[in-house]
Amino acid sequence: MARRTKASVEKETVKRVDVTLRQIEKFLQKWESAKIRPGDMLPDIKRLVQFRDALQQWKKDAGKSKGEADKEKLIREFVLICRNYS
Repeated sequence: MARRTKASVEKETVKRVDVTLRQIEKFLQKWESAKIRPGDMLPDIKRLVQFRDALQQWKKDAGKSKGEADKEKLIREFVLICRNYS
């Protein structure tokens, strides 16, 4: 089995973040255009928006990463984002 480098893990994570962000955007567009929006879902929607914002910032930071230490830090930050919003 081939060993993954931090760079390849980061690259794969960025791909998955892209897919996730697209799915979140689709859902939020449907939510905004819905005629009926259950009020009890509003806290979940706010949390989803915060999650989206955190992922967007993470992706922006990932584009700026340079060395292996940056890549390791980004992977840890991604895990923390996922934990915080799960």
